[in-house]
Amino acid sequence: AVPAARRNNFAIMDPLLVPVAAACYPLGALLNHSCAPNCVVTYRRSRRAKPQHQPTDPGSSDSDSYGGGGYRGDDPGPGPGPCEWIQEFRCVHAVALGEELCHAYVDASAPPEERVAELHARYGFVCGCPRCPSPADCL
Repeated sequence: AVPAARRNNFAIMDPLLVPVAAACYPLGALLNHSCAPNCVVTYRRSRRAKPQHQPTDPGSSDSDSYGGGGYRGDDPGPGPGPCEWIQEFRCVHAVALGEELCHAYVDASAPPEERVAELHARYGFVCGCPRCPSPADCL
């Protein structure tokens, strides 16, 4: 069996779909897979806000590790300070009330045989969505 931590990590992709980081997003891990997904996962970088505090010694410079002030946006811009990757799911078509949100764990444009093999190897299951061959045909 594949360790749960490895199954539930996400590869953070840049705009050219090149992995730039890996992270665990517990809420994102709740979504199931479909080769006909109704949403896609995207990421944006955000600069954390500088904490508001007073120096303990009024004469000191009291610098902290956050650097510049609380920039928020798609591109945190240059400068010091930590950034965080925000995970967002975007629906690709209208979703009915109560419909399960699903995204593709693998490249949904790959041939069915490749998707089935990758899902089985990486996640330990056989997809039963309408775009895949029947599970009995796969193993």
